[in-house]
Amino acid sequence: MKLFEFLVVWLSIYCVDRRVSSLSLPSAVKPGLPIKDVKTIFLGKAMYVENPPHNVPWKLPTEVVAYEKSTKAVERFNYETFWRDGNLTLTLVKVENTTTATRQSGEGSGNTNTSDDPEDFLDNDEPILQKDIEAVVTDFSRRRRFRRRIFGADTRLEIPIRAVRRTPFSSIVHISTGCTGTLISTRHVLTSAHCVHDSSEYIISAKSVKVGFPRKNGKIRWAGVEYIRVPQGWTQERDVSFDYAVLKLRHASKRVTMDHGSMLQTRRHITSHFLAFHQDKPSNSMWYSYCKARPLNHVILSRCDSKPGSSGASVYVLSPKPSGDGVNRIIVGVLSGSGTVRFKNKRDRRFNIATKLTPLKSAQICSWMKNAGACNTRA
Repeated sequence: MKLFEFLVVWLSIYCVDRRVSSLSLPSAVKPGLPIKDVKTIFLGKAMYVENPPHNVPWKLPTEVVAYEKSTKAVERFNYETFWRDGNLTLTLVKVENTTTATRQSGEGSGNTNTSDDPEDFLDNDEPILQKDIEAVVTDFSRRRRFRRRIFGADTRLEIPIRAVRRTPFSSIVHISTGCTGTLISTRHVLTSAHCVHDSSEYIISAKSVKVGFPRKNGKIRWAGVEYIRVPQGWTQERDVSFDYAVLKLRHASKRVTMDHGSMLQTRRHITSHFLAFHQDKPSNSMWYSYCKARPLNHVILSRCDSKPGSSGASVYVLSPKPSGDGVNRIIVGVLSGSGTVRFKNKRDRRFNIATKLTPLKSAQICSWMKNAGACNTRA
């Protein structure tokens, strides 16, 4: 890549950092939402597809709706673990102070803010209640093959291959099913649940799934996985609100990781960022996207350009460091698919959709990581 193109990428990221820092996002604090395992049940050998597809389809729910009961919400946090030896276990969980946790994460509160005009959804800071949105309908439910995920001019920026070992690019990895993932600890990778499970069965065995680390020579170093963890909100209900999964590597990586956090409600749009491997681009090339986005109760809506292969990419925001010197990149969502926001009494609008990490979801991911660190951030 030419030196000019290299500078364009770095200056673009730097300029966005400066602009986002001016939003004064909250500083890092402890999430304070403990989620604990209660009981683990052995389910036998897991069902999975013998010949997994390389182009994973986005099978998402028809609508995204708010929870009606805290108990029902907590049940969706029960999770499956698909082990390397083929065994499958189900772990039941409990959440301390459920009412508070549910309220803080936006579940069933109906207080998440958004715009009152579909045309200016991402630009207008005037808030209204989420109840003014009738539904978020995914492309899959409309039987479209995800045709329109590039909005207007393609603004994706290619990351120079020689920069893949630098921060934050070194945290981004391939998933062998055709998705993107992010290192959130030296042994844990965050990705989309639908990259490993189609809500009916696993699309690949835990032994066969691989995590790919880009090299400066353009090649990929593949690593094995110890297990896969997916919440039952996805495996049982195919709910886009729970379209996240964590893979544990067999061996620790020496690469820099990215912190994950959680997002509370905001009275205005955010600037979202993600790095991914898109299937319409040259093999193993990494691309950067950023744009304005709107967090709702359980999803983040944006018009950041993306294509197949970007599923599982971590959506992050930039929060100023307490020292004022630079920024922290904090994961607040996982890219899932594309769909339409249906406003009451107003015409539909199309967006790309990310699963939003609420405090409770972030706490669950932390519990899966045990003492892996990087579990104290909220954006």
